[in-house]
Amino acid sequence: MIIFTKFEKDLLETSSVALGVFDGVHIAHQKIFDDVISKSKKYGSTPCVITFSNHPQNVLGEKKIVNIISVEKKLELFEKFGIEAVVMLEFTTGMASLPADDYLKMIAESLHPASITLGFNHSFGACKRGNGEFLKKHEPLYGYETAVIEPVNFEGHIVSSSLIRKLLTEGNISLANKMLGRDFSVEGKIVTGAQKGRTIGFPTINLKLADGLIAPKNGVYGGYVRVCGEVYKAAINVGHAPTFNYSEEIVVEAHLFDFSKDVYFEHAEVFFTKHIRDEKKFSSVDELKENISKDCSLILGYEMKI
Repeated sequence: MIIFTKFEKDLLETSSVALGVFDGVHIAHQKIFDDVISKSKKYGSTPCVITFSNHPQNVLGEKKIVNIISVEKKLELFEKFGIEAVVMLEFTTGMASLPADDYLKMIAESLHPASITLGFNHSFGACKRGNGEFLKKHEPLYGYETAVIEPVNFEGHIVSSSLIRKLLTEGNISLANKMLGRDFSVEGKIVTGAQKGRTIGFPTINLKLADGLIAPKNGVYGGYVRVCGEVYKAAINVGHAPTFNYSEEIVVEAHLFDFSKDVYFEHAEVFFTKHIRDEKKFSSVDELKENISKDCSLILGYEMKI
């Protein structure tokens, strides 16, 4: 997959373009990619995405957004869904004030689109003037075909990144995963923790999360961990470790079943499949051990597609 960080003349000979922020790359976004792939086969063009390395709302001074996935994960998923080229732009106030006509001209001169696909609620350019109607109006000027993807409804809800963020903060991991079309995950480097888990028979790996990324609601989850090329079923705790040394930062700890390797400073990805219970401070270490044992028994009993 080719990655560009700015528009330049003739980056691609011809393309089928998707426009969007694509935080989460959820099932509605995947409909956009399906259309782009279909159009690329129709026109013999390169399937391409134009997106941002930062969230526009965090630049425009609106409500601050925590991202569902990292830029690296976003690129990984783009490639998985068949995208062959990405224009990954940094969103700035200057870009926000750029007229939609100028933005479209840059796209046309750089990517020579045979088609442009976007979601029903995506807009671009100053005053958010650029949208599906705007693109259709300018088709004769640049010779592309416009496709606007309608809302995707799932279990009575319109799928959106904002709804998925809400579900994650509520601990509704099951519905969030269905809307993502995959199991929600966080990833990062394994760091040394307080090492209290091994003293009570439940050693854990501790993950340092990148800034600006969402974590699910504090609590205990069933899931699995990918580390060093292997996948292990796991009991996962998200929170402040209240029974031992309270941590101001959110800590993600995972107890991996049938695992005994030293993986400090390795990269790991932790996947969440089922919410078990909310985080709780226990009155004693024995009470904590008893509850962890119950949690692990529950999790081991669940069927998981790993």
